[in-house]
Amino acid sequence: MNTKIKTSKEISTLIKKKRRQKKLSQSELAESCGLGRRFVSELENATKNRYDLNLALRVLQRLGFEIIAKDKEDSSS
Repeated sequence: MNTKIKTSKEISTLIKKKRRQKKLSQSELAESCGLGRRFVSELENATKNRYDLNLALRVLQRLGFEIIAKDKEDSSS
């Protein structure tokens, strides 16, 4: 399944949904990523305006997402 992300809120929703599907608590996900539970909670609830991209990517990858940047101007794709 491909999901087009346009906002940080959409990333938050995606993370929370996938974490629940995998039956992981916020603490379990955070620990497996080497992060604090508070970071995962803030990420899932979009309570901050900015996040460390590397840490957010770590969470997404741990949940099994492959992150792809696509050039919309590239007509060959």
